[in-house]
Order: sequence, then structure tokens, then C-alpha cells
Amino acid sequence: MKKRHKFFTHIFFIITSLCFILPFLLIIAISISNEDDVLRYGYSLFVRNFSLTAYRYVFRFPKQIIDSYIVTVLYAIGNTAFGTIMCALTGYTLARRDFTWKKFILIPMLITMFFSGGRLSSYIVNTQLFHLQDNPLMFMFWGTWSGFNIIVFRTFFYQVPESLVESARLDGAGEVKTLIHIIVPVAMPVLASMSFLGILSKWNDFSCSLYYMRSPQYFTLQFLLQKILQEADFIRSSMNSGIAGAGGGKLPLETVKFAMCVVASGPMVMLFPFFQRFFVKGMAVGAVKE
Repeated sequence: MKKRHKFFTHIFFIITSLCFILPFLLIIAISISNEDDVLRYGYSLFVRNFSLTAYRYVFRFPKQIIDSYIVTVLYAIGNTAFGTIMCALTGYTLARRDFTWKKFILIPMLITMFFSGGRLSSYIVNTQLFHLQDNPLMFMFWGTWSGFNIIVFRTFFYQVPESLVESARLDGAGEVKTLIHIIVPVAMPVLASMSFLGILSKWNDFSCSLYYMRSPQYFTLQFLLQKILQEADFIRSSMNSGIAGAGGGKLPLETVKFAMCVVASGPMVMLFPFFQRFFVKGMAVGAVKE
């Protein structure tokens, strides 16, 4: 009976895994397929005629793609590192039982999780007050603070035994030394989990470039790929309506969409296994009641 239970458990998780793996394999298969085959036979996991035309179209200007990759990597890592440090420090402060003013800070912060000033007000502040229009510093401050992340850090730090902090004080450690040598090693699971989620969020973000960047050198990868897709769609529409010249050729619009998905998601797929082991412990923190 026990073996039968294990068998069905394995079958269930194999089917569940395939539900996540097959769509990604489908994206790769379509991206390397011929455009005519996709339009004629539809989407398929089997490649009838291998073709890299979609990737050639995406990488028409390799320098721009490489520059956007660099901008996206710096944006994702720099913004996540700065935001994680700020949220962790804030959460640690609010978790301290001897901090008198934590309720006066916590309540306004919770309000921001449900009510926002909107994009227009933040745009006016960032461009008119801080003059961050077309400024790479905007990548550092865009979406840095998160009330949800602060609550997660606060919940985790609240569970750290007070005896650890007291023992560090008895040994003569100050606040900074206690935080670095006692609290941070204990908080590695939640730090790694929130860091990966932050990198994933910033990697897929295009709104910062959309709202604040005008120079192509500051375009993130997601924003650049969206512009490539819009350009291809516009050219195809023009060709179909007879506006473009007859020598323009046929654009692989369908396969380009999937090639863009592979180009954009590839680094995150390779990065995920290194953070996976931190998820179970790190992300379960927010569900624990104080």
C-alpha cells in the first residue's frame, strides 16, 4: 500500500512538472521553427524546419542588445541590492521590541500598501523635483521601497530569539556588529529569497525605461524587445496595406515573439536553481504569526 502511494505521488509530481516544463519547451521549439510552418500547422513541440530567422531579426543590432543586457543586469542587481538592504534595515528596526516609535512608522507604511499616490504624482516628483528624467540614477531608486518586503523582514527578525542580541551585547558588540555578525547570517534564507524575487521583478520591468528614459543607451532589455516587436508589427501591417516596398521581405512576426521570450527569460532560468533551496524557509516566513 505504501509503495502504491509513493507511485501515485511520483506520477502526480511528474505530471505537475511537465505542466511547467512543456510550455517553456514549446516556446523554444517555436522560436527555432520556420515562420510558414507555424502559420500553417500552428504551435507544436516538434520542429519541422529548423530556422534561426527570428533570432537574426532580434539581433539585427547586436550592440543595442548587449547594451540593454548590461543596463538590465546593472538595474536588476543594483536596485535589488539597495532595496533589499534598505528594507532589511527597516524591518530589523521595526522588529526590535525596545524601539518605541515603531507603531508610528508601521501604520503609515501599511497604508501605502493599500493606497498609492499614482504614477502621475511620482512622475512629477521624480522629474520636476529630483530631475531624474533620462538619468541612470532613476534605476537605483525606482520601486526600491516595498511595504510588503519590510513586513516580511520584520516578521522574520521578530522570530529571532532576543537572547542572541543580549548575548552579543554582553560580549561588547554594538548595534552594527550585532546586525552583521549575528542577525545577517541567521537571515540568509529570507535575504536570498527576497533578493531573487527582486532581481526577477526588475529583470522583467520595462516601466522605468518607458516613463523616464529617452536615450536608447538606457533602454532595458524588456523595453527594447517590446519596441522591436512593435516595429515588426508596424512593418508587417504596412506591407500588407501596400505602404512598404515590395522588396521588404517577409517578417517572422510569430516566431520573433517566442524568440524574444527566450532571449529575455534565459538568464533567469539559469539563475533560479542557485536560489531554489532558500525558498522553502525564506518565503514561509510571511505566513508565520507573531
